[in-house]
Amino acid sequence: MSEIVAPAKTAAPAGPWTRQNPFPGKLVVNRRLSSDDSAKDTRHFEIDLTGWGLSFEPGDSVAVYPTNDPNLVNEILRALGAKGDEPVLAAKTMKPFREALLRDYSITQPTPKFLKAIAQRASAAPMLTELLHSDRKHDLENYLWGAEVIDFLLEHPSVKFTPEEFVGLLTKLQPRLYSVASSLRVFPNQVHLIVDVVQ
Repeated sequence: MSEIVAPAKTAAPAGPWTRQNPFPGKLVVNRRLSSDDSAKDTRHFEIDLTGWGLSFEPGDSVAVYPTNDPNLVNEILRALGAKGDEPVLAAKTMKPFREALLRDYSITQPTPKFLKAIAQRASAAPMLTELLHSDRKHDLENYLWGAEVIDFLLEHPSVKFTPEEFVGLLTKLQPRLYSVASSLRVFPNQVHLIVDVVQ
């Protein structure tokens, strides 16, 4: 998954880099810090910020804006019978469907709205319909363990969504905030992050 970086707070006015136009930082180091036999996976990330032009201090927050896997985006487009160039609303502007799926929407975890739409439109999804009852919440969580949006699209090919309908069933792709673990005085063109990976 590629990532782009933008400041959560800055000491000086930002040039062209904003939340709507984050800086495209490049991940140059991804090193595991915890031992191989440890259950924890603690990572040291270094991101190249050459040309960023902003400042920060150790302990400030940096927002990392992720992008979705292009292969998964292509798989969803195929499942929906979409070309990818259809215009949809994303980040308060119209964008091609493919770009919106890549950068603006969470396309892995199925939302309750998405699941209800599948249950209503599928030619046969009695189990999902039953699990969506409010008293079956725990059973639904077990059923959804490891399941992704694409799984439901492939399992229920009778369900059809327009690109605009589909993005309306997704949540926005949220940035992740991380504390800066480096100093610009030592690494003037990089930001370092120490992250515990949760899977």
